[in-house]
Amino acid sequence: MSYEGFYRTCLPDLKGEGEQRRATCPFCDHKEDLSVNIETGQAKCFYGGCLFEGDAFDFLMRLKGLSFPEAKEELRKYGISPLKDNPPPKKTKSKKKKPSLPDYQIQGYVKTLTDEAIQFLKEVRGISGGVIERYRIGYHKAKKRFAIPVMRGGECVNIRLYSPGQEPKILPISPGRSIQLYPEDQLKNEEVWLCEGETDALCGISHGLNCITVTGGAGSWRDEFTPLFKGKKVYIVYDCDEAGRRGAEKVAEILSRVAEVRIIDLGLGEGEDLTDWFVTHGKNTKDLLELIKTTPQFKKLTKQEKEIREEAKVIASKGMSLDELLKAKFEPEQFWVDKGLIPKNAFVILAGLKGRGKTTLTLQLALKLIKGDSTFLKEFNIHESPKVLYVFAENTKPGLEKILSTQTDAMNLNLTQKEIKRLHVQPREKINLMSPRGIAVFKELFSLYQPDLVIFDPIHRFTGGQDINKMAVINSLFDSLQAVNDNCTWFFVSHFRKPSPKDIDMPIYKIVGSSAFVNNCDTVIAIERAHQRRTELYNTLYFEVRRDRPIEPIDIYMNPDNRTMEVVSKTDIISGGVKVEDVVAVLGELKGKARPTIIVKLAADKYKVTERRIYELLKDAQEQGLVAKEKGKFGRWYVL
Repeated sequence: MSYEGFYRTCLPDLKGEGEQRRATCPFCDHKEDLSVNIETGQAKCFYGGCLFEGDAFDFLMRLKGLSFPEAKEELRKYGISPLKDNPPPKKTKSKKKKPSLPDYQIQGYVKTLTDEAIQFLKEVRGISGGVIERYRIGYHKAKKRFAIPVMRGGECVNIRLYSPGQEPKILPISPGRSIQLYPEDQLKNEEVWLCEGETDALCGISHGLNCITVTGGAGSWRDEFTPLFKGKKVYIVYDCDEAGRRGAEKVAEILSRVAEVRIIDLGLGEGEDLTDWFVTHGKNTKDLLELIKTTPQFKKLTKQEKEIREEAKVIASKGMSLDELLKAKFEPEQFWVDKGLIPKNAFVILAGLKGRGKTTLTLQLALKLIKGDSTFLKEFNIHESPKVLYVFAENTKPGLEKILSTQTDAMNLNLTQKEIKRLHVQPREKINLMSPRGIAVFKELFSLYQPDLVIFDPIHRFTGGQDINKMAVINSLFDSLQAVNDNCTWFFVSHFRKPSPKDIDMPIYKIVGSSAFVNNCDTVIAIERAHQRRTELYNTLYFEVRRDRPIEPIDIYMNPDNRTMEVVSKTDIISGGVKVEDVVAVLGELKGKARPTIIVKLAADKYKVTERRIYELLKDAQEQGLVAKEKGKFGRWYVL
């Protein structure tokens, strides 16, 4: 027989050596409380609210809700068979029965229940006078707790002592009293409301519901309870907290084998319960019965279905109601750069054609961010200084060092050592954000630097060659980064499509993978040449922000000497750039005479304009009598 193989299949976290092993109990979810003997097949849970005990047949029948013949057939796969063809007799330990509690003790507690205490039960706990009397609720003066007798077969087997101001709130009259169903008379009903706690059950009964509870708490259950619910309709209304939700799931899985079960979500605040439904929120039984109509019958989920549901809950937790959206305010502390330009916990993308100065602009922004309490492009305020990780793939360390050094001097930042340490520049190396190993490596890198903002320049070099025009690739990229850290700002540098579609007017929709990026990013910035007939050092920034009011386009000029971007006006662009006298000067440098191809190329390269623009300026200079051209197609231009 292979008990070890069987239990390893059922208990993935089975640990230990030798014949005695430990694992998480599948019936109560308590870690390492289940003890398994792989020689005899016996298993036992030591958690007080579970106490499962049995052999492999008992274990499998409870785990999968199988009959004995069905369990016998499945265990044959592991070479396990019973000694007889009937269910093996369960080994039971002879336990000394706790004596029942005398009636005079209950009556003594009833007599000490004052009018003030009764008023508390009515007003605060929602328990009617008739229910208090029917279930003989009393008061324990010495312990300053309400006394709730638990009856079984006409005998008092326990008295639960309740006090809302003490910890624990409820406890047995003496140790060793086993958990029970309370009150047992409710089991005569075909519809039963299973609550979490004696006072909730009493409150529900006071409001016309057939309520019952387990005296051991949300996660407790005994096998002997299950047959008592056979053929019934059971509505589970546990507390609105994690323990309540887990307990409801556990009990529903057990009872769904014999009854029609529904887990009722009260939709109240965290930690609230059935009593809050009636007393705190003033709702009634009719409102509660309406919830049954919209609650599906419980179905035991597979492991994969449970994982999917948990993942859906995580996603849902990030959603917002209309009320929350309407109340939301764009406070300054929500942004690294104001006006919604660089939000915290967000995705941002900056894109443009090659040579537009994307890296230059991004590095300038990074320097301003680590400085803090500064202004970016004379338009945007920076009040906080985040830690920035700049990961590059299309540049060199010396090249970046030169840009950063030149910019730092030009902007007179006077960075302190503490501020300097807030920026880390990291080469791409083997970072692939689309592979599990690449994400794992980057996650370790992230933990080393602990950045608040990460820049990828350019983003397509970090996707393992996958096409970022595909929405599935971009969605996977966003999911991967959020899995690394969902409290970080992710800043992408990207490109326009090549060639950029001429039928698209708005530059942000020229971005590679534009629809997916634009839909997922909180801020989209596009940089495009400001004027095709003026120097390419002039550019225009276009914005789409989701967390603030729209931002108008901004014209900027890249100073070729110090590699910084400066805000300029439209007038500057029109009047700026190369002039007639500049072209004449270049011709003078060529000893006053040069072929058209030479003068045009030199002047265009020097002033960063198109060759067509140089031809136009040569014509203007000719009309002004400053230069002339020899006859013929290849005639040289010369200075007059």
